[in-house]
Amino acid sequence: GIYKGFSIGIFTSEHEPDRGTNSRKLTAIEVELESRMPIGRALGSGGMVSIVQSLGYSDEYIPPFEGWSNEYVCRTEDKGVVEAYLDAPRVKALTDIMKMKNTWVIFIFKGNDTLLRIDTPEPFERMSKLMKTIDNMIEVAKLMELKKGESIELASLKNRRNTGVPVVAIKDEDIAYTGLELEDDEQQEPAIEEEGVNITPPPPEPQP
Repeated sequence: GIYKGFSIGIFTSEHEPDRGTNSRKLTAIEVELESRMPIGRALGSGGMVSIVQSLGYSDEYIPPFEGWSNEYVCRTEDKGVVEAYLDAPRVKALTDIMKMKNTWVIFIFKGNDTLLRIDTPEPFERMSKLMKTIDNMIEVAKLMELKKGESIELASLKNRRNTGVPVVAIKDEDIAYTGLELEDDEQQEPAIEEEGVNITPPPPEPQP
C-alpha cells in the first residue's frame, strides 16, 4: 500500500543458504523510491551480500566513512557516480539501518526500480514495532531520494567517463553579462529593397 507517500510492501521471503541447510523464512519489508539513477548500483548486508555480488556489477566501491564494515558490499557500474551520490549523511543512514539486530538490508538502483528492503526473522507481533521499523525505513528513503538537479549532475559524471570529454551544466547565473543592448527602434529600421536599389530611410526630422 501507500504510506507517507511511499509504496510499501510487506511479505514473507525465503532464502536458500549456501551450504545446503534448510531455507530460512523471513519477513521482508520494501520501500520503493521515486528516484532513478543513471547507472546500476546495489548495496547490501548480511544474506543480501551474495545477491548484490550476483548482479554482475563490475566495480566495488568502499565508502571512506566511519561505520562502514567490510561485511557490507557496494557494487556498481560506475564508482565515480556512486562516490558523488553516497555522501556522509547517506552512508550513515544506511549503516545505521544495517546495524539493526537480525536485519539484512539491500538498497538497489536497477533499471526503473529503486528499492530499499530489509529481511528479518522478527515476527512483528506488535503493530507498534512494525510501524516503527517502517517509519525508520522511510526516513532513510527520504534521504536517499535524489535532490533537485542531482540527477543531471550524476548523469554528467557518467557521460564524462564514457566520452572522455567533460560535460558542463550551464546555469543562467553562470552566463556573464555581455553589456550589449538593443538600439532604439529609430536606429534599427531596416534598409528597403526596391527594384534592385538599396534605399535607406532618412533619419527622422528633429522635433521642435
